[in-house]
Amino acid sequence: MKTRNKLASVILTMALLIGTSLSAFASNLNGPFLFRDAALTKQYPQHAQACFRQVLTEDAGGNKTELKVYVKDVSYFFITGRITSMTIDGKTRVPDKNQVITFPAVSNKLISKDGAVKVSLELSYLGHKHDVRNVYLDVIN
Repeated sequence: MKTRNKLASVILTMALLIGTSLSAFASNLNGPFLFRDAALTKQYPQHAQACFRQVLTEDAGGNKTELKVYVKDVSYFFITGRITSMTIDGKTRVPDKNQVITFPAVSNKLISKDGAVKVSLELSYLGHKHDVRNVYLDVIN
């Protein structure tokens, strides 16, 4: 009986390990995050990458993916910048109190074969808003 329980424990542990590694594989945990093209060959400058902490994805069912975009404030000398909103497929979201932008159901058709989704960002520097349109967020690096 003890051997059977140990074997079940090992199998369950391996299944959980595989499940978590697949989840991490489908996310961009360390950047780069923004690109100028869907093929992910032309990166946005480093100061734009610095506004992101990570991008997590999870299957939302029905051919949809949930995206959680973790953002952060970036300061250069006396200038602080932040992402104040993000838009995917006409749906705009703002960061919550934990600085996470959540898109609960992004159609998988919007994610390119290279793992990029087209987004628009609103950035704020020194209180001035700047729109960055038609950039690509890497969601599976």
